[in-house]
This record gives sequence, structure tokens and C-alpha cells, in this order.
Amino acid sequence: MPIASDPCQAGHIGERPFTGDPASATGIAAWRHDERQRLRAERAELSPAMRAGITGRITTHLAAVLAPLNASRLVIGASWPITGEADLMPFLSTLREKGAVIALSVCVKPPEAMRFRRWSPGAVMERGLWNLPVPPASAGEVVPNLLLAPLLGWDDACNRLGFGTGYFDRTLAANPQAFAIGLGLHSARLSTIHPQAHDRPLDLILTEQGVAAGTPPLPSFPDAG
Repeated sequence: MPIASDPCQAGHIGERPFTGDPASATGIAAWRHDERQRLRAERAELSPAMRAGITGRITTHLAAVLAPLNASRLVIGASWPITGEADLMPFLSTLREKGAVIALSVCVKPPEAMRFRRWSPGAVMERGLWNLPVPPASAGEVVPNLLLAPLLGWDDACNRLGFGTGYFDRTLAANPQAFAIGLGLHSARLSTIHPQAHDRPLDLILTEQGVAAGTPPLPSFPDAG
């Protein structure tokens, strides 16, 4: 059944199987490129109403996972949504009202790891990499203890398939103290992303169907100060 008709298929694995040499980084990179194209095309087929419904369910599940935590101890690193990703900004606004520090990713020195600048609703923004809205340097940088990572694909080992730029892998490597949650479509599940040495697994995967990989609860975060 096409994803446009049923984006929440529980067992949907639609990837083209990788039949090459598992030791070939070039072969795996080519397979990943094709899978990214497929996953982006499938996501693009979703109507605005379907995207809104999926976003609502994802944020409901995310709220349930975070509910046991003291929001004032959270320093959340997130990204401005692009190309059909779930729009978390309204939900992040509610967390900020509860005392969480919200910060958005900024590529200050490409291709280095992303940094995170404080964000609040209505704040003045500037244009960053790919012309995305980012907080200005004057907003101040923070070090997240919780990272929310958008994804194109994922597997049961909490591996994430992104756009292929490597920014999130470098960011995860630079922030080993942060608990990382990937957010995406349940139908984007892959049997494996064929992880390479540079890939950094996440701690938890959430989809519109709930916790899809990894095991809650989250750790108890110290006082963010």
C-alpha cells in the first residue's frame, strides 16, 4: 500500500536490499543515497493534513517520554524543521514555559559539529546554512543535555539515516553527555542502515506510533543551573 495512503504501517520496510560487499564503504554510500531519495520522495507524498496528524502524534509521545522529568533541568538542542520534518516549535515553546532551555542548531564553521544558541518564541532570527532561520550569536550558546534529531530513516539499533552531510554524527560525537532522541516516520524503518565507523547511534527513536527503538526512561538530568 502506498505510503500516501497509510504512513503508519507498523511493519513497513520498503528499502531496496543492499546486495553489495558489506565491507565496501563506497557501495554502502551508494545504497544510502538511493534510500535517502526514496524516503524523501515518500515523505513528500504526505498531504499537509497527514503531516499535521503525524506531528501531533509524535509530539504527544515525546511529551509522555519527557513527562517524568523536571523541565527546568533540560537544555534541549533542536533544529528548525525542514522538508516535511515534524514541526516541534509549538511543543518546544510549551517546554520553555515550564522552565526548559531551548536552543536551535547553528552551523558556525561548516563542516564542524553544530552549536546551539538559545531560542524563545518571537525572538529575532537570522539566516544560517541552507537559508534556515537560526538565532543570532547574541542569543548565547549552550551545551544541550537532550538532543532532538530529525531523521529520514532508522533501524532497530537506534541508528539514524539523515541527509548525508554528517552534521548530526559530528554533533553527537561532540556532545557525548547528551541523551539523543530521533524523531521520524514509523514507515521509515530500515532493516539496518549498515552503520559505518563515523555513525553515532541515538539513545531512543520516536515515531508517530510511539517508542520504536531504545528503552525509556530517560536519565535524571542534574540541575541545569
